[in-house]
Amino acid sequence: MTLDSICKVRFGIGTLGPNLPDNHFAQAFDSANIIVTLRFIDPLWKIKKLLIVGREALLDKCIKIIDDFTYSVIRRREAEIVEARESGRKKGDKNLRDVVLNFVIAGRDTTATTLSWATYMIMTHADVAEKLYLELKTFEKDQAKEENVSLVQCDTEDSESFNPRVTQFAGLLNYDSLGRLYYLHAVITETLRLYPAVTQV
Repeated sequence: MTLDSICKVRFGIGTLGPNLPDNHFAQAFDSANIIVTLRFIDPLWKIKKLLIVGREALLDKCIKIIDDFTYSVIRRREAEIVEARESGRKKGDKNLRDVVLNFVIAGRDTTATTLSWATYMIMTHADVAEKLYLELKTFEKDQAKEENVSLVQCDTEDSESFNPRVTQFAGLLNYDSLGRLYYLHAVITETLRLYPAVTQV
């Protein structure tokens, strides 16, 4: 979900749609992260990299998939620029690949960390959870009324009826309407203050 939050917003590419096939980029990205992290506990990783065996061989395959994805994003953006402004490339592909990956890494992991801490903080503070629930419930009702939409009836214990309501709620969210969720903003801001995703120096 956090990978989609940055890829969809920044590059217009989604991975979570039910009709989409398995996303090889997302899987390769996760695998590459795990393999690189495991290097900290594997003193032989440099030898394995040199011999291209074990996890290091898999890492090479993952990097190829990641490169294919980032270069495809670059090609698409270049085509859009040429079409819109009929201008040539302004940066080398290697630099652009690094820019694309930096956006993905920065958006994915920081979002995941912040959402994890926010969920933990909400679950351990019942008063905050109650206020947040009331704000979201009021928002849903007001937004549905504003858009002249009837809310889907649901039972929170029954996923078959609850999931369409969640989907409908997501449809009521947009950039402008999110700006009215002041308490949600405060919860996320306080979470970032207590548990910053990126340490400030």
